[in-house]
Amino acid sequence: MRVDAGGCGSVCQWAGVRAGAFPLTAVFANFAQMKEYQAVMLRLTHHTRDDEDALTDLLNERSRGGWEPALLSQSGVASGSPAGERLTVIFQRVTTGERT
Repeated sequence: MRVDAGGCGSVCQWAGVRAGAFPLTAVFANFAQMKEYQAVMLRLTHHTRDDEDALTDLLNERSRGGWEPALLSQSGVASGSPAGERLTVIFQRVTTGERT
């Protein structure tokens, strides 16, 4: 898709471009990238091997979808919570704004 003189108007003049010079997407390419975030809570069982396997599976699954861990938080240690110990993992990925 090319920018034409009829549809360009003040946008091309403001951007300092002449109509038809390059694809329309290039005019708007300087917007900052956005990030998506996803939080996952993993309940720890106090069986080291099972907890390691569950965390590894979670990280591998999210990694295949383009997610990377941004923050890890552990809770329930000192509080004696009936829910037990939890590990909260916040994942992030850069989005182009075209995902649905």
